[in-house]
Order: sequence, then structure tokens, then C-alpha cells
Amino acid sequence: MRERSRVMMGLLLVFTLLTGVVAGGVVGGGVGYLVANRARPVVATASSPALPAPVSSVSTPVSAPANADDATVVGVVERVAPAVVTVVN
Repeated sequence: MRERSRVMMGLLLVFTLLTGVVAGGVVGGGVGYLVANRARPVVATASSPALPAPVSSVSTPVSAPANADDATVVGVVERVAPAVVTVVN
């Protein structure tokens, strides 16, 4: 009888934990849904002023690449000249 009591207590514990996990997921999902629906969306209108884009007038000289891989990297970097590019070797 004592063994059966232990098994029932273990099953009750597992059932309680699983119920808590499921209930927590449902409640958390519901709260997330409510928060997402109550958030104010940011809408850009035509009257909103456009942010100025940074313009770089500085041109950096590029030395001749050592191999074809370097030439490819240099070509890509030159195409995105106005952007900030960090090349990590």
C-alpha cells in the first residue's frame, strides 16, 4: 500500500507540473497578445520630415589588391562607398 501511495504522489506531482507549464504558456501568450495589440504602431506620414542622410566627401585611396579575393572585397567596398564598412581579415 505504501508503494502505491508513492506512485500516486509522483503521478500527481508530474500532472501538477505539466498543468502549471501549460497554464503559464496560455496566460503568457494571452498577455503577449494583449500587449502587442495595445501598442501604438508608428506610422510615417507624408508630412513627416525625412531624416538627412550622411554624406561623405572624403575619398580614401585604395592600393592594388594582392589577390583575387582581395579584389572582390575591394570591389564590394567601393560599391557601397557612402556606407560605413568594416573589413575584418
